Amino acid sequence: MDFPRKVYTVSELTSTIRTILEQEFPLIWVKGEISNLSRPSSGHIYFSLKDHSSIISAVWFKSNHNLGQNLSPDSLKNGMGVLCAGKISVYSQKGTYQLIVEFIEEVGIGDLYIELEMLKRKLAKKGYFDASKKKPIPRNPKRVGVITALSGAAIQDFLRVAKERGMEHTIRIYPSLVQGENAPEEIAKMIEIANLENWSQVLVLIRGGGSFEDIHVFNSEIVADAIFRSKIPIVTGIGHEIDYTIADMVADYRCATPTYVADFLWEPRDNYVQMLDTLTTSLSINMHRYLKSRIEKIKGYFEKLNAYDPTRKLKNLEYSFFNLVKNMDAEVRDKLKTNENKLNQLIFRLHIQLNEILNSASRNFSYYARELNGIMSKKINSLENEMNLVINKVNERDPIRPIKRGYCLVRTLDGKVVVSAKDIEVGDKVDILFRDGERIASIIS
Repeated sequence: MDFPRKVYTVSELTSTIRTILEQEFPLIWVKGEISNLSRPSSGHIYFSLKDHSSIISAVWFKSNHNLGQNLSPDSLKNGMGVLCAGKISVYSQKGTYQLIVEFIEEVGIGDLYIELEMLKRKLAKKGYFDASKKKPIPRNPKRVGVITALSGAAIQDFLRVAKERGMEHTIRIYPSLVQGENAPEEIAKMIEIANLENWSQVLVLIRGGGSFEDIHVFNSEIVADAIFRSKIPIVTGIGHEIDYTIADMVADYRCATPTYVADFLWEPRDNYVQMLDTLTTSLSINMHRYLKSRIEKIKGYFEKLNAYDPTRKLKNLEYSFFNLVKNMDAEVRDKLKTNENKLNQLIFRLHIQLNEILNSASRNFSYYARELNGIMSKKINSLENEMNLVINKVNERDPIRPIKRGYCLVRTLDGKVVVSAKDIEVGDKVDILFRDGERIASIIS
């Protein structure tokens, strides 16, 4: 009888076994004694766990060394009794299974870590650690509530840094136990009171360093619930940098120590001084540029106003008038001189001709005399007409002519010609020029 059979390659079988083991044992706790301890240059730690009858290989990868361990990697030694938490996997190259260690503690406090790990998994499922639910922390807050013990060193370190940053007057302390059986309830109560008062912009939960048991109160579910329900963002600074509690994981922001919390909340004064200097310099430069551009525009406006100044225009017209009169006078003189020269030449020629033809032309004398008289009359009339035209043009441009016809010229006392009623106001005095003199008058309406 033939039976259906599934044929695996070695790699397929190893992969299938590894999948089954990792799914069946996602996190287990194993107690045993360390043996065959090895520390290669990679930073990973390899060892075996054994008891009286069995042995299992284990590896503690370097990336897991800082996950809230109670033991440091350097403290491990052969013969030490430990409690390891991790998952079972398969080392494919040798086809052997091994324990991938994530947490490692000495035997005796393993129960606390088991309880802690179970609580972490529970809270993770409820979304207590989700980054999307973290509230933003205001920078340089003016009102900060601090939940801690009044007698501890943590509050003194925090206040010292706050004072250095010039922010000591913005702090309200909510005293609470931070160690012992009743500490979790008091911490949760203070968080609730601070939320009811709604005074603080941010709450700070701090405690100094201590043993694992000392800071274990911050791993309680009641504290985690209070932090998660808080409407005010919470920053934690519990223990030292290597201490990492559930309160840190639930909080909106975690700092390594109480001192670091104050460093995180408030920037140093020197930063503000430098920022103020930068802003002052920038403001001075921008104001200088702005004023310079305004002055240039005002100068442009003054130049445009000067171009439309009536006094300036009148002076230009006066200058043009005198140039015109001067040019016309020169032109008339040139023409008169030219005609005079022509006449002198003509008389000279006539005189010569007259002497030569006096006898022969005597009978025509009267005729030529009349012709000559007519020519001279025409020339003189032409010159008189031209002279009259020049005189008429001069008279038409004479600024005094309108005054002679009965008009008056009104000027301010400083000599400016008044061309519009808007140029003077009631109470001003003006100078009125008549054809026979001047008078000073006051504007009454």
